[in-house]
Amino acid sequence: MNIVGLIVILIMESYSQEFLGCYNNKKSHTPFLDSLAEHSTVFNNAFANGLKSIEALPAITASIPTLMDNPFITSDLARNNFKSLASILKEIGYETSFFHGGIRGTMGFYSYCKRAGFDEYHGMEEYNNKLDFDGTWGIFDGPFMNYFANNLKAKNEPFFSTFFSLSSHPPYVLPKNDKKNNKIDIYETIKYSDNAMSKFFKQIKQQDWFRNTIFIITADHTSPVQKNIKYKNPIGRYAIPLIIFKGDSSLIGSKNTIVQQIDIMPTILDLINYQKKYFSFGKSAFSEKSWSIHNLSGKYRLI
Repeated sequence: MNIVGLIVILIMESYSQEFLGCYNNKKSHTPFLDSLAEHSTVFNNAFANGLKSIEALPAITASIPTLMDNPFITSDLARNNFKSLASILKEIGYETSFFHGGIRGTMGFYSYCKRAGFDEYHGMEEYNNKLDFDGTWGIFDGPFMNYFANNLKAKNEPFFSTFFSLSSHPPYVLPKNDKKNNKIDIYETIKYSDNAMSKFFKQIKQQDWFRNTIFIITADHTSPVQKNIKYKNPIGRYAIPLIIFKGDSSLIGSKNTIVQQIDIMPTILDLINYQKKYFSFGKSAFSEKSWSIHNLSGKYRLI
């Protein structure tokens, strides 16, 4: 099989659509991501399949939504054999890795990644510098994205890597050098992580593989903080960004079909022209199918 793209997924903690200018007439807390969106495919009707980080990881990387009372990661089913992007892509020659600056064991990410087939797991222990610890969750996004970039530079091609941010999670704290005032809220941490993403792209854009890399930028779930009335409803509560950028800027435009986190795996396999059979709950975002589903407290909603 011809390898037609390296793959990087950026899962941004609590990035509601509400925070991005490309979804809200340029009113933005994410200036870098909005500038990137101008050279990307933007999905205008993208939704999370849940409201928790622990629900997002299997949805995004294995197309498994939370359809039960318990998240997949903490259910008995997590012990079963299942296919994920990591295991599927490894079979065709990709090196696979996962990066999350949290303490090992947080939300079951480490055990999930091992079961999902990721070759490498990088967390707070692998980073090994507690000076950049935020005091609660793990390593601040700025230094950990720098660590992520340096690791990608050293990888053999082709590779598939997933990065999961954490700095925009309560309690909201920032490194001392990034504090502009004493009041730190979700908006300040969103701006901080957006700036960290900007520095990440500057670090890697000169790499030979950059133009042939597919970047998927999305969120684990929305923030409970909502000011825009557009999102103060049961559907808006699940509205997240989904932006696909290719390093050569060949994927440009916007799409109005309804998409969701479980569509990311089949979308990537569609983009790299993967021909073998596989199982997913979702569908390619570039298909004509248009729907999303989520479950909360035993109630299912189909959009």
